[in-house]
Amino acid sequence: MNEERIIFRNITSNAHPCLTPELQWQVEFYGSRYRGFPVGLAWVNVPPAQANMAPYIAFVLVEDQERRRRIATKLIQACRDAWPNLWLTDGVTVAGKALLASLDQGEAVGARQSEGGQEAEGDMSEHR
Repeated sequence: MNEERIIFRNITSNAHPCLTPELQWQVEFYGSRYRGFPVGLAWVNVPPAQANMAPYIAFVLVEDQERRRRIATKLIQACRDAWPNLWLTDGVTVAGKALLASLDQGEAVGARQSEGGQEAEGDMSEHR
């Protein structure tokens, strides 16, 4: 495989029971140097329609040696393409906060809430 690839995997049936009834998605980034496993992951929670909450990214993880290659940015953009009303939780690491700052082009942190005004639980993190 000589190209980057992003795969969306519905993991709802494998998710821990305390996480349901939200749909759980794992979005995987495979780099151009394919090694059999993704080098970046994003977990997206999609609450049921009756919850009146937008989908949100709970975590973003990028393998240490693959950082600074815009993998997290590509994952987030692919998720935004799939879920246009997607919002992001706050960063929990220095790298996560820097990533959010780079993505915020006009998007206020307060605008990361659902239409119903409720904030979803979870943190957007680029794992260290």
